[in-house]
Amino acid sequence: MATVSRSTQCLLLFMTIGVCVVSGNFCYQCADTKVGGDCQTYIKTMARARHYIENPPTSDDEVYEKKKDLYKLFVKNCTLYHQGYPNETLCVIETFEYRGQMNMYMRDCTDGVNFAAEYTDVRRPRADNQTYCERKGDTGTYCVRMCRGNFCNGPFANSASKYLISGILWVIIVLNFISVFQEVHHGM
Repeated sequence: MATVSRSTQCLLLFMTIGVCVVSGNFCYQCADTKVGGDCQTYIKTMARARHYIENPPTSDDEVYEKKKDLYKLFVKNCTLYHQGYPNETLCVIETFEYRGQMNMYMRDCTDGVNFAAEYTDVRRPRADNQTYCERKGDTGTYCVRMCRGNFCNGPFANSASKYLISGILWVIIVLNFISVFQEVHHGM
């Protein structure tokens, strides 16, 4: 099997997803209009999409080939959003709730100034991963959480595998403890 250079992998990824790992200005993108939508629940899919941006797949990666169209839905190249913060990637999560019901949940790129809705509160959102909210009269509450860095508005690429590995280690430790306990108990 022939090996593919990193630049060739990047070019292949650019042709299939429309982004390239070299530029490095990425955020998660998606939107929901209710609680429990894909933008809030497809965490493993988003993490996997990030993994493939950071580690371009080989041409024989069957998992990627089966799901590449799904992965494209959750990744956005944010290079065009560098107006107010040159050479920085700013990502955002915006929510709008009315009477306790989620009407909007959105992950996207931002220039740090413009958002999905007009934000008029004197406390302007900063890229500090804090949530800034304002009441919109009788229509509800609009919140903005802005952060700085690639994919900061969603899961880490290794978060799904990290929990799987820690779970497996926990099971091994428990089984080992049971085995040692049985040996001690039966040995007496």
